[in-house]
This record gives sequence, C-alpha cells and structure tokens, in this order.
Amino acid sequence: MIAGCFGDADYNFNDSNLLKEFSIDNFNYFQSQKTQVFCSNTSNNNYLVLVFGEIYRFKDLKISNNSDFLKLFIQDIDNTNISSLLKKINGEFIIIIYNKLSSDLIIARDQLGFIPLYYTFKNSNLLFSSHLKVLYKESSSEIKLNEKWFFNGLSDRNLKNIGTTAFSNINILPNAHYLYFSNKKITIHKYWNLDIDNIHTQSKVKSYHQSFKEFLTNSILGRIENKSNIACELSGGIDSSTIACTVADNSKKNNQDLFAFSHVLENSAKDKIFPYNDEQDFSNLVIEKYPNIKHIKLSKTNQGILSILRITIKKLGYAPYNIYNYYTSELLDICENQNINTVLSGHGGDQVVSNQGLAYLKELIYKFKYSKIYPFILQTQQYYGISKFKLLISIFSQVYLSGLKNLLKKNKFATSKLLSKHIVKNNIKCHKESSISKRNINTMNKGLHQMLYYHSNMHRIEVSNEISLLNGILYKYPLLDVELLKYYFSIPSEIKANPHQTRHFIREATKTLLPEQIRTRNDKTGSTIPSIQYSYLLDYDEITEFILYCNSNLKNQFIDCNKMLEWHKVLKNRTNNSGEIRMTTFLKALSNLIFIDLFERGQL
Repeated sequence: MIAGCFGDADYNFNDSNLLKEFSIDNFNYFQSQKTQVFCSNTSNNNYLVLVFGEIYRFKDLKISNNSDFLKLFIQDIDNTNISSLLKKINGEFIIIIYNKLSSDLIIARDQLGFIPLYYTFKNSNLLFSSHLKVLYKESSSEIKLNEKWFFNGLSDRNLKNIGTTAFSNINILPNAHYLYFSNKKITIHKYWNLDIDNIHTQSKVKSYHQSFKEFLTNSILGRIENKSNIACELSGGIDSSTIACTVADNSKKNNQDLFAFSHVLENSAKDKIFPYNDEQDFSNLVIEKYPNIKHIKLSKTNQGILSILRITIKKLGYAPYNIYNYYTSELLDICENQNINTVLSGHGGDQVVSNQGLAYLKELIYKFKYSKIYPFILQTQQYYGISKFKLLISIFSQVYLSGLKNLLKKNKFATSKLLSKHIVKNNIKCHKESSISKRNINTMNKGLHQMLYYHSNMHRIEVSNEISLLNGILYKYPLLDVELLKYYFSIPSEIKANPHQTRHFIREATKTLLPEQIRTRNDKTGSTIPSIQYSYLLDYDEITEFILYCNSNLKNQFIDCNKMLEWHKVLKNRTNNSGEIRMTTFLKALSNLIFIDLFERGQL
C-alpha cells in the first residue's frame, strides 16, 4: 500500500507498516515494504512522478516495466494535456505527479478503478492512501459513519453517491478521475469515458472472432509477462477456465509456475446443504488437460461466517458490499508464502465480454425488428426458465414502460427491506422517469455498460486489491482490459449476439483451448463460493444472539434487526438463490452490523 501527506513536511502516519520513502518540499510519500515491487518513481527539474501498480501499454507501445513507462511519461507532461496522457495508459495504477515549480499535486486512478485511492484533510494537510484504514487511524477520534454509504451498499439500484466511503470525512477518488490539489483546494476531473457508440464493421464474421481472440490473449499474457510465479482463480466456469488455460498453455513454454485456486464444498455437506455440490468436476477437467497447473482447493472447514466476516472487516476498516471479498484470506496467505505477487481473476467477464447476449432482445424490440425476435425469445426463455408470455410482458414493459413502476411506487423501489426506515427516507431519490423510454440504437451496449459500472461490481474489484495489496499481491482482471473492452463495444450487436449460443464470442475464442465440456456448458451446478451456507449454519445460533444484541445496543441503527431475524429463520433451510429473501443481501446487512459494532466499540 502507499500513502502520502501534502502540507506538513514532518508528517508521519500512525500505521507502522508505512515507511517514508522520501520528502520533497511539503510532500511526503510512504509505502509498505510488501508492495515495493509495484512502486516506481522518476523525476526531472520540474516534476516528480510516481506510479503504483503495473502498466502494460502506453501510447500504443508495449511496456516491459514501470520504469520504462515513467521515462516516456515524464517527457510528455509539459507538452500534453494531462487527461490526454492518462487516456493512453493501459494498466492497474495510481499515478502521482508533483510539480516542483508550482507545488501542485495530481493523483490519478486507472480507467476501471482497480486500485482504490482514499483522501481526507487533517489540520489543512491533504492525506491520501490506497488503504482506507490508514486514514481512519489518523482521525478515528473525530470520524463519523456515513449513512449514504450504507444505503448504497444495501440498495437494489445503482444509486450514485460518487466518491463516498463508510466514513463521512474520508472520500474515494472515482475511477477514470484525477485529483488536482493547488493552493489548499481540491478539484476532481474525469479524464476518460468508455466509448460504446463507435461501431466498426469488418467484411467477415470470422474476422471479429479472430480479432477478439487476439485482444483476449494479449490481455491475459500481458499481465503475466516476466512473472515466475502466477496464480489464478478457477471456478470451472468459462471465464476463469479461459484465463487458467491460456496461462497454463503459455507457462509450459516459459517455465512459469501456475497455481489455480478453487473453492469447494465440504464432503460432509454435499447433497445435504445448499448448493449441494460444487464445480470440482469442471475445474478438474482443466487440470486434466493442463497437468502443469498446481491445483489448490479451498474450503472454510470449521470456520463460521462471523469469524470470516470479522477478519476482513478488521483488515479493511469497513464492511465490503460483496460477499466474495470475504473469502480471499486463505488464497492470499498461500500466495504470499509461495512468493506470488500476481493473481488473475475472471470476474467482470459476465458483465461484458462473456455476457449471455440476451440484452440484444431489447435492442431488436427498440428497432422494431420483430421478425428476428423469436429465436432470442426461445433462448432467453430457456435461460430464465419462464413462460413466453411472462417474458414478453417483462421485456415490453422494460422497453416501453420504464419508470412507470417508480412513478406509482415512489418509496418502494431501490431499497433493501433490511434497511431501517429512517435511512430509506433520508436517502432515497425518486426520479420521475418518462414512461416511454428514449430509443437507443445501441441498447445492448448501453445495457452492458450499465452492468460494467454497477456499483457492487466496481466495488468488488477495488476491494479485492485493497485486501491483496496488504499481502503484497496485485489482483488483475484480464477480461476488463481497456483495449479488450473498447474492441468488444465496437462490434455490432448482431455479431455479438447469437440466437443459438449464449456467450458466443468467448466460446468461439476458446475452441481447442478449453475442455469442450466447459466451452459448451450452459449451466452452473454449484456456486463460486459453495461453502457460504455451510459457514453460515456453523454460526446460526451466534448470529441470532448477535442480531438481538445489535438491536438493543447499537447507536447507529441503520439496519432493521427485526426484519433480519425474520430472514434468518427462512435462510436456515434455503434450497436456492431465488426469491426476495437472499443470502447475499442478508450477509451484506450482517457484515454492516459487525462493522458498526466494531466501530462503536473502538475495535476497528
């Protein structure tokens, strides 16, 4: 992790893991020993430039290391607009630019926000860090909880309170933005937007498939270049298997060690506790095809959910929205012991490049291309398991009557039923939307763009790195590579979607690479983290006691504890992930109760 202070030349952070790297004028820069491999800097007479993370391409040039990037970058600062420069970087990064002549400071996050950057003020000093808890320790005596953050985390809609955190006086710099600090004033600027309207045409459909495969392969291999030890998540699905197989195929040629981590269900829980099975049968197919992979199976044996949640919350200093962020500790500990500093994840594929393609049905309706609708209706019906009549009513309502429900039920949409009523009342924003949607010729792209930037998706990405960097490890997401995304959005919708095959492009790109049973599968038999219900049942009685305690003792009553107890009784015997009462929503609420309790006790 990194941190810095702009203002007090003698400032030191309370976190003992942070070591001061240097001090120049009134700017102090700190980093932890574990993440030194990701930190590089350079300077000239006018500027000091630091990069934290990894850069893969700059101005269409392949970058071998951060030092090479910095040499190119610092040459162009005076001659090029900062936004134009930042747009040309592809990687996971935070960049800091200190102007020695004007004493101005610029801090920028990458386009997708893979590494978080928090900031706050203390005694007129600007403090920043990649780890929120660092800033919490600096001002814990005067800090307050931010109820808007809790509302967003438990909201059913993507409400935007951009830049907020769990604490009212600590902010997070949004992705694709830079912070400009001059004369003790901060301004925030957006430097990049993902273009979803620039559609390209190629003469042959196969040309799209081939180009996509090249972008995909370059994205994966570019993130492991010059790495001797590599790890990846392997769930048995198409996305994670594509990454594992690509790396395994490459590692055989380059003498790289590859570790693949799969979450599995306890044998004692199989056929007894939801989801009753896991994805081992599929992940094992990958290992059979690529025996050079060292396969490690993770299961939370005899560890209850309360312990799992508390460990992560105390590490971070807040409660993540996404339950998957709580299940990485064992993986990261193994990676650190094996000197692995790179973990590849297939997360984000579902949102864009390996999406089901079902959003194209809405686009056809928008464009009145009813003659092409029927095969996509059959495909969507099969995927969701509902009748044609219900599907048509649902789709036409979304296309032509969007916002009508919100107009009729102003206070009932967009919130979880586990939020306290006063939190909902204070924060909900009911927008009077037109009952007739504006027609958009790129409806499929628009839908994919919304999925990509859905707040829980982006939050999961940045939290993964906030946790992993404490172990000196960088999480990487090849399916969210900027160049790959730009190319995928440029493909015409009718090429991306196929009425006879969901996830069409990723399947075409992985012929011969993946085991055929994985490449052609249309199901998910288990769950990414199959042990959640198992861990939950181990602590069932303790959870009941804890909710009762919180209902009586917490000062910040953001969560409806009585409603939680009702859900708790139902979830004990759950058999699926459908319906209004969902485990993921319940655990989000439970983790927030744990966080509030630790905060009020002063035990964060």
